[in-house]
Amino acid sequence: MTMPDERIGCPSASTFGRLNDCPGSFSLGKAAPPQQSSAAATFGTNVHAGCAGDKPMAALTEPEQETVKALLVQHEQLLQTFTDEGWQVVEKCIERRYWDEATESRWSGKADVVYILEKDEKDIALIIDYKSTRYTTNAAESLQLAALATLVDRAARSELTAAHVALVFPDGYDIAMYDADGLELASEECKRLVDRATITETNNRTPSPDACKWCNAKSICPEARGQLQVAATAKNTAIALVELPRFLSICKVAKSVIKDIEEQAKAALRAGETVEGWELTKGQSRSKITDTQEVYRRAAILGIDGETFSKQVTISKKDLEALVRNELEHKGKKAKETVDNLIAGCTTESVTEPSLKEVKK
Repeated sequence: MTMPDERIGCPSASTFGRLNDCPGSFSLGKAAPPQQSSAAATFGTNVHAGCAGDKPMAALTEPEQETVKALLVQHEQLLQTFTDEGWQVVEKCIERRYWDEATESRWSGKADVVYILEKDEKDIALIIDYKSTRYTTNAAESLQLAALATLVDRAARSELTAAHVALVFPDGYDIAMYDADGLELASEECKRLVDRATITETNNRTPSPDACKWCNAKSICPEARGQLQVAATAKNTAIALVELPRFLSICKVAKSVIKDIEEQAKAALRAGETVEGWELTKGQSRSKITDTQEVYRRAAILGIDGETFSKQVTISKKDLEALVRNELEHKGKKAKETVDNLIAGCTTESVTEPSLKEVKK
């Protein structure tokens, strides 16, 4: 039997970045249509399950397995920086949800891994959040990590002298620290944010690329839909340079809304419903060679020598990194140096077309 989601109706730390930008998205989100899980979201979910031990490695795809292995290597290296300084692990929690109270609502956060460490009769926390890519804010600016830090401190009866929060990536980690005063300040700020979302600013919706990116209510949000209208009615003439930043932001929100609407249409068509004038096309079939050794053997039988074969069949740097980790058992800095030595003088560089990137203020 499926257990009910205990987070229903309560703000969660994972949404704090969005709620800070658009507090009204919390209330509107309760009326939002169900969301289809994307390939990226499924990948991330499977990787987290693999890291937590909730899903056996054999049940993961090869890229998921490689990501899990890389994350766990970085995890161990991070933990070792503390144990090398004499900190002893006294408690370890995996995928635990922590709770606290605001004025009229409970709120919570789930940490991937939490260590309580002790040295010289002092306790600190090390809070780890796995990220399968680096496309995220840094640890010091993450409201989710700030919330997790204060939640863990509350669970420890505010007896922590510090909480270290870390984003762990497949190729490294980013870490920040909250001292006792910082934890108290973070607790007050989190409760104010929850109050904004649940009491004082329930209808304050402010569309922006960051706020709308992960919001499940953007397709029904009047303010976000308004960005579509602005983009659609823009004059078919050159936009003044001073107006370009505003229009670029509008376009990002509009694209996000459009994508969400298209996903809803796909979900309806998959469920057998009719969307007048639209239909689903068949997905394109893609092949991936998984047994390169057998392909090489067959090519040799046909008379293709090894040198010719290697010139035409390429490997990715990511594949080589996995090979070094698995076959040579090199990790971290040593693995990087090994790969760099292997490819030195054997690569060509190319530059893609420039793309637009928003500069965060």
